[in-house]
Amino acid sequence: MLPRQVGQLLGLCRRAGVLLAGERAVRAALGRRTLGLVLLAEDAGANATRRYAGLGGRVPVYVAGTRQELGAAVGLSPRAVLGVAAGPLGDRLAAALSEAGLAPAGVPGSRPAGAQSGAGHAPGRRCPLQ
Repeated sequence: MLPRQVGQLLGLCRRAGVLLAGERAVRAALGRRTLGLVLLAEDAGANATRRYAGLGGRVPVYVAGTRQELGAAVGLSPRAVLGVAAGPLGDRLAAALSEAGLAPAGVPGSRPAGAQSGAGHAPGRRCPLQ
């Protein structure tokens, strides 16, 4: 579930023109190195999950909300990936995600909101986002 404050900040980011919605826009911003953070839906496809899990130290990748929730928060159709340009709004969004108990993927102990340790994964295999 997408925390309310995070949804509100995503809407503010869109109105301020610092939100990138969809994989094409986010990948283009990654190439230009203007991205501050990536928000990946909990129900994103396997290819998107693999693609953004590898960003690791370059750009923080948070996993929160469903595609439907992310799209509704920014007034668009369902989106699996949202990006926010580097800057003060991106910093505020990262702080709100941290306050909601979400850490960037790849940080030890981080899990998607509502996920249980090892849920949905074969024993002994690591989740690509942890």
